Amino acid sequence: MLTESARRHLPYTPRQLFDVVADIEKYPEFLPWFAAVRVLRRHDGFLEVEQVMRFRMFRARFVTTARLERPRQIDIASTAWPFRSFKQSWVFSPAHDGGTEVELTMAASLRSRVAEALAAYFLGQAVVPAAVVACFERRAHQLYRDAAAAARAGQAR
Repeated sequence: MLTESARRHLPYTPRQLFDVVADIEKYPEFLPWFAAVRVLRRHDGFLEVEQVMRFRMFRARFVTTARLERPRQIDIASTAWPFRSFKQSWVFSPAHDGGTEVELTMAASLRSRVAEALAAYFLGQAVVPAAVVACFERRAHQLYRDAAAAARAGQAR
């Protein structure tokens, strides 16, 4: 099983970053390897999600389960094909300056060595935690920069 993690300080609140990560249905808008996402079921802080990921000419469809603990943590898991095991954990911790320490940990093993070799070849460095966090950082900036600018302009009046 391959395990990697990334940690980053971002100038947004834990609630804002949690909301960006929890908005799974928007992933195809800003994560280039997501072709489609559909929430199959929502129940008491849990989501069952069907995802279609694309890597060049290959597509993989699988289902994950997400446990959401707003605004602190999101845990995602799957044992659906092509995974033997897939785990992803987002932790959002308030920072002293009002921002947030974000930590993303990903662990995965695929059902076959051939699938693992293909995934390594086609994914390259695209879907490693640091690259994933960078995509979410850009999305948060896109969503919240206008709100922050408006708030600052209102305070200056």
